[in-house]
Amino acid sequence: MTARTTGRPAAPPLLQAGLAATALTAVAVVVDQAVIGSIRDRVTAVYAGHPGLDAGDAESFVVTILLTTVVLGTLGWLVALLGSRRRTRWAAPVGTALWVLGLGVAVTLMTVTEYGGTLVPAWLGLLGLLPSLVGLAATVSLWRDRRA
Repeated sequence: MTARTTGRPAAPPLLQAGLAATALTAVAVVVDQAVIGSIRDRVTAVYAGHPGLDAGDAESFVVTILLTTVVLGTLGWLVALLGSRRRTRWAAPVGTALWVLGLGVAVTLMTVTEYGGTLVPAWLGLLGLLPSLVGLAATVSLWRDRRA
């Protein structure tokens, strides 16, 4: 058992790291759209052989879902960060709920399929798990801060 010397909550740096990981995901989606094109390639491959379906609409939908997830995730990180800094009683339960929700969304986006293929490229799906991994550490830290 280690003694706390500063009296400051330990969770905020982890919550800030999670916020940064979420921002990295947003940058990856934007860079993919501008330069790489893996979302477009993935969606085109999934929709190949299905005449009458517009891969462009599906690509726009996937990008919209990914960026909406980033915006909502950012709001979640900011709420948890605010609660942690103020040492509110609700910070740990809310942070836990947000982590579970975020992990569920990340796994869903990584594994959801249409016409037998995943719509989100594997590299973006794995990158989308990064905020949840940081969130696990932040959640543990929120509970430890609550007991301190």
